[in-house]
Amino acid sequence: GALITWEGRPATLSFGLDVSERVQIEEELTRSERKFRTVFDSSPVGIILSTTNGRILSSNRAFRDFLGMENDELTDKMIQGMTHDYNSTDEAKLVREVVSGKRTSFEMEKQFRTGNGETKWGKVVVSMVKGDNTNDSFIIGLVLDTDELMNTQKQLREQKNRAEMYLDLLGHD
Repeated sequence: GALITWEGRPATLSFGLDVSERVQIEEELTRSERKFRTVFDSSPVGIILSTTNGRILSSNRAFRDFLGMENDELTDKMIQGMTHDYNSTDEAKLVREVVSGKRTSFEMEKQFRTGNGETKWGKVVVSMVKGDNTNDSFIIGLVLDTDELMNTQKQLREQKNRAEMYLDLLGHD
């Protein structure tokens, strides 16, 4: 404290500041961040966070495993370069609509390029998290691996087409 004179006698002037509310808020924020990080890291569904122009900010283990890539291979990469036929689909338009607020989200089946150059199907749900200003806003994408399902459906369609062809041949005897 500071030494002062009070009513002709020496005194010490001290100030106290109650920070218990601030400490409580910081502890709650830490718990909330830990909860989000646990959900993000342990989710079996791929999660990707990107800027509104598509630069990857962060991804979880499920998304990295889906692509067969590591975090350093994905961070700062453009999502458009990782998807098959990004510009030839309606996806770019849908993303612009989400960013502009015209729509809140969209979902679609699409193909991704994996780390070894193969393509894999995934069901994607995209939405935007708006921040206080444009720089705080980001896009969140949830990606469910549907590669096995899509390939099985393709095989079933091919088998059906072959069976119909054989039935047509048998019917023309």
